[in-house]
Amino acid sequence: MAHRIRYAMDQGLLREKLTGTIEVDETYIRGKARGKAHMGRGTTKAPVAVLVQCNGEARSRHVERVTIANLKEFISKNVDKKSTVMTNDFKSYKWVKMSSQGMESSHTA
Repeated sequence: MAHRIRYAMDQGLLREKLTGTIEVDETYIRGKARGKAHMGRGTTKAPVAVLVQCNGEARSRHVERVTIANLKEFISKNVDKKSTVMTNDFKSYKWVKMSSQGMESSHTA
């Protein structure tokens, strides 16, 4: 996933929304950890939301916190309403399944 994040960061702002099947995930980035570093949510690392389209196009954005509001804004601005959005079972993605935008949701492990 790290190579996809680096690729997404190189893409810059794109005008067209992502279509088709889109995978959504979040990761936490920080310099080299010293000693035993806490991983994942609840760390001092910077959270980054990532969207990856099946054909390899990707987008990422630093988010202040991984919340429903932040993820919803990022996904809504970058994903076409007719797309299938694949997420994990993290509670901040539950809105996708119930979205009035018509997005389909497929939760994967």
